[in-house]
Parts: sequence; structure tokens; C-alpha cells
Amino acid sequence: MPDELGAIADLYKQYAPTLYRRCRSLLGDEDQARDMVQEAFIRYMNANYKKGSAFALLYRIATNLCIDKLRGRVRHEHESSEDHPLESDLDTGSRVESAMDLAILTRGIKEQHLEVAVLYHVDGYTHEEVAKSLGLSRRSVGKHLSSVQEHMQQRAARLGFTPGKKAAPG
Repeated sequence: MPDELGAIADLYKQYAPTLYRRCRSLLGDEDQARDMVQEAFIRYMNANYKKGSAFALLYRIATNLCIDKLRGRVRHEHESSEDHPLESDLDTGSRVESAMDLAILTRGIKEQHLEVAVLYHVDGYTHEEVAKSLGLSRRSVGKHLSSVQEHMQQRAARLGFTPGKKAAPG
């Protein structure tokens, strides 16, 4: 048990700042972001997950917790003002379509490459910030991003993919 707690403490030191930044960007509230990071680590510990990337799982848990929190906010706001359309409802279709496009294009990509790409392209981290968050060199970050771009271009070409147009699952 002490070894496990030490491992969790090491993961917390390494990934908590990145998870906090993600949660804060999604929620816009520092206190709620801290709560979500804590909850993500609790759920990670309870899951006793051994395979794959700890960062990827923690990131997914934290993101899902934030999304659930936001859904709760939207429900509350919607109940408070039934007559006013929510801004988030207006662009949901395009966001869903973009997420589907991304899922198709990144299928089969290495997990660490995808982690780097999400931090850089989605969360807006610099190469240096990605490197620090994942314990990589700045040069490795650049190589991972190049691999992601190459993979997506090859996959898009193979599928005859154009943004906004559904590609055949593959």
C-alpha cells in the first residue's frame, strides 16, 4: 500500500497542474477545478487501472467530471430561463461533427502521440508546457506532433475525407 500511495503522489505532482488547467479552462472556476482534480485522482485510485497511460485516464476522468458539472449548470440555467436559447445549444451540431471527424482521423494513433496532440491543439499548451506535463523533451513533442499530422493526413487521404463530410468508418 505505501508503494501505491507513493506512486499516486508522484502522479499527482506530475499531472495535477495539467489537469487543473484543463478543468479550469472548461469550468471557468478555480475552486471547482481543484475539486474536479481531486475527484479525478480519487476515481483513478478506486479504479485500480493498471494498463495504458495514467495521464490519458486521469485526463479523461477529469474532462468527463467537468462535462458532467457543466451539464448540471446547463440544466439549472435552462430550468431558470426556459424562453432563452443557450449559446452552447446553438453550436452543438458543429462541435459534434468536428469531434466525429477527429475521432475518425485519429483512429489507430499511438496513445502518447494523441496525448501530446490534445494538450497542444485542444488545450493550447506550448511545446515546452507539453514537454513538462508529460515528462518529454521539447524535441520529442515536435516529433509526436509531426507523427500525428502525418497519420491524420494519410488516413484522410485513404478515406477520401473532407472536413464536414462523413467518411466511411475504418
